[in-house]
Amino acid sequence: MKAVLITLLGLIVLGVVSTQVTPLPTDVTNILQGPSPEHLWGTDSLGRDLFWRSLQGYGFSLALALLSAMIAGVIGVGLGTWAGWMGGRTDLILMRIIEVLESVPDLLLTIVLGLVVGLLFPGNVATLGLALGLSGWFEIARQTRVLTLRERQMLYADAAVALGAGRSRVLYKHIWPNIQGSVWILLLLQVPGFILAEASLSFFGFGVQPPQPSLGQVFVEGWRVMSATTHVLWGPTFLLFATLLAFRLVTLSRRR
Repeated sequence: MKAVLITLLGLIVLGVVSTQVTPLPTDVTNILQGPSPEHLWGTDSLGRDLFWRSLQGYGFSLALALLSAMIAGVIGVGLGTWAGWMGGRTDLILMRIIEVLESVPDLLLTIVLGLVVGLLFPGNVATLGLALGLSGWFEIARQTRVLTLRERQMLYADAAVALGAGRSRVLYKHIWPNIQGSVWILLLLQVPGFILAEASLSFFGFGVQPPQPSLGQVFVEGWRVMSATTHVLWGPTFLLFATLLAFRLVTLSRRR
């Protein structure tokens, strides 16, 4: 468990540090070179060092995924908790809305939301994080609702209401402390999914646009030259796999 936490913390620190790296210069005399002592992961189609290019993209993608998870968490936890406590028509309406939205493919919904948000806030990279967050809160709301419903049936909730505590006080002073552990695990599980979503959007041309590096953008650049060499995909694949595995192991260990 400690090794996994250290690995996850290291990946996060690596992502933060990599965002401070200055833009990499191009070198047309050193295009698509394989791994070497000078370039650990080789160079890309513009002669840039793939190690630092991948780290820059990873840092941006991780920050974007964390932002998306925060947005999805605020919406999902808020609506799920309220629906679980209120029950009745409020709960029914929210569940029907979620069912309708979940019937739309995730990628298509994110693209549509990205276009709408982009019209409202043009030229802002954070709009992609907002679009991802707006399309990723459904499962959080559903699970938070279930947790709240379970706690609502406990005797301590009835006792708090009988003593005159208002709904908001019962929710945030009594129920929330008992479900926050499960909610944090749920939010952690969303981060790798948002990284994959960003990579998918970039692959189809709806994600981060050059010259801004992201893990998805590095994948796209590598895919275009994969027929000439495959080393361009090693680095971003390793970073993506390590992140997915680390987050998954942390959440599994927390559940135990």
